[in-house]
Amino acid sequence: MARPKINRTEQELAILHETKRQRERERYYANRELYRQKYLDNRDTVLLRSRVRYDAKGDEIRAKNVVYGQKRIAELKYEALKHYSQNGTPQCVCCGIDDIDILCLDHINNNGSEEIRKYGLYGSTKLYLRLKRSNYSEGYQTLCMNCNWKKEILRRRELHNG
Repeated sequence: MARPKINRTEQELAILHETKRQRERERYYANRELYRQKYLDNRDTVLLRSRVRYDAKGDEIRAKNVVYGQKRIAELKYEALKHYSQNGTPQCVCCGIDDIDILCLDHINNNGSEEIRKYGLYGSTKLYLRLKRSNYSEGYQTLCMNCNWKKEILRRRELHNG
């Protein structure tokens, strides 16, 4: 007799998937030394198998990694911009424009160079990741590129005119 098909919501499937991943993680950490020793005993075979697979499907693997990386970066950017926007949707706090491609994060206190020296972070992706890991610390706002440059021009003009 066939088992009846159970229709599950996406949320239920996500919970089941996460539970399965948690069990696999627990099993791995419980047997970590065993897995490590098994790898060390078969290291050459594992590396050869990995090399053969990569040689055969290298272009496909690289393409998938690029797509995954781009998707991950877009998600990090969206989350950060959404957090630092006023109403929870990514938009410029000055002019209200909501085109995600031209929105960026701005240091409210103009201390971006200090942050680069402190954390050694160059590039927006590393900034988005650090902010997410620190639970989105204060001191940032979402601006469009035009408003961000206008703010910088006014700052430089103020410095120059004293």
